[in-house]
Amino acid sequence: MSEFVDDPNKLLLGSSLFGETWASLLHSSLHENQLLFEALQGIKLDTEFTPSRLGRQMESVATLTKTKDTRGVDRDFFHVRMGFFDTCSDLTDNFAELMTELNV
Repeated sequence: MSEFVDDPNKLLLGSSLFGETWASLLHSSLHENQLLFEALQGIKLDTEFTPSRLGRQMESVATLTKTKDTRGVDRDFFHVRMGFFDTCSDLTDNFAELMTELNV
């Protein structure tokens, strides 16, 4: 993809501090994105995750965790979300269903 932005960036280089900063950040972002894409291609997980929303999020976390060496990080912070804890009506059944999904 870099070849598509090289020509416009040549026009920006030296034109202004903003143009140089933009071009530099764009190239850096494209390079890091390519490295992550390549790292993710070879990842094989040992765990099977449920097809639920939470399961897909946890699979993404596990996949990214396996790329930590390639990404050069010592630790990560991930945020996953599981909603629908407003169990004002039918607390027993709704809460039990939520815990079943969480424990799978």
